[in-house]
Amino acid sequence: MATYRQVQTSFWQDGFVLGLTPEEKYFYIYLMTNSKTTQCGIYELPKRVIEMETGYNRDTVDKLLDRFINYRKIIYCEETQELMLPNWLKYNFINSPKVKACIVRELESVKHKGFIDHFHDLCKRYGYGINTVPIDSGEEKEEEKEEEKEEEKEQEEKNNIRTRHKKTYAEDSTPYRMAVYLHQKIMEHAEVSGVGHLVKRANLQAWADDCRKLLELDDVKKELIRDVIDWATAHEFWQTNILSASKLRSKFTELAMKMNLERKGGDGIGKPGGSYQGDQIHQMAGGGKGTSKTGGRRITEEQFDSFGIGH
Repeated sequence: MATYRQVQTSFWQDGFVLGLTPEEKYFYIYLMTNSKTTQCGIYELPKRVIEMETGYNRDTVDKLLDRFINYRKIIYCEETQELMLPNWLKYNFINSPKVKACIVRELESVKHKGFIDHFHDLCKRYGYGINTVPIDSGEEKEEEKEEEKEEEKEQEEKNNIRTRHKKTYAEDSTPYRMAVYLHQKIMEHAEVSGVGHLVKRANLQAWADDCRKLLELDDVKKELIRDVIDWATAHEFWQTNILSASKLRSKFTELAMKMNLERKGGDGIGKPGGSYQGDQIHQMAGGGKGTSKTGGRRITEEQFDSFGIGH
C-alpha cells in the first residue's frame, strides 16, 4: 500500500463533484484516499473502518455508500466487504512495469470474482496492456486446479508402480525364514502376555524385508540375529516390546549389548548363559566377515538358512 494517493486539481471543477453536498465531497475524497486504497482501485473496506476513520455512525455510512452506488461511482460487496472504484483505472493509468506488478499482486488478494472480471473489461476499454498484466478471471484458477489434480494423479500412479515392484520373498529364502522364526518366537510369549492379537496377522513379507536389511544393509551375521531373537523374546521386558521385525532392527544394537551384559561369565557365544566378546559383537554386527564359532564348533550357512523351522 502506498503512503499517499494523487487527486487531480481538476477534481474540484468536475461537473459531478460540483453537484455534491459538502458531506458527499468529503466522503468521495475519503473513498479515494483512505488507508485501505490500492493501486488497482479494489480494496477491502469494512464499514466499521469507515466509521472509525470518518467519524460517521453506521446509518450515515450506509446512506453515503448507497448514494455513491446509485451514482455509479463505487461498487460494494457486502459479502467480502470489498469496494471497487470503476473510474480509478481511467484517471490513474500509469504504464510502468513496477505499477503493473503491484496491480497483479493486489488482484491476487481480491476475493470477489466479479470485481476481477470488471477490472479485466476496463483494462480492455482503456487500452491497458492486458497481456502484460495476467489478470486471473477465475478460469486460470480452475486451470491451475486441474493441473494440480493431474500432477497428484501422476504422483499417485508412480507410487503405485513402486508398490507393485516391491520385492517379494520366497518362503524358502533366508529373510523370509528369519521372519517366520521371529514371528513364532514372539507368538509363544505374546499369547501368554495377552498381546498375541497385535502380531497374529503380521505381514511376513514386510518382516522379511526388515530381516534382509539387517543382513545386507546393517551387515549383521545370522548367528547374532538368531541369538538376539531368542534372548529378546524370552526377556521379561523385551518380549512385550519387540513385536515386529522393524522394531527388532531399530533396537538391535541395544538388544545385542544388553544381552551380552547379562551373559557375562558364560562359556561361549550362542549358548544359553554364554556372552559375546566386544570384538565378536563388532565383527558379527558388520565389523568383519566370515563365520563365527559357537561353543567351539563352526556354524554353517546351511544350518542358519533353516533358521530353526526346517526345510
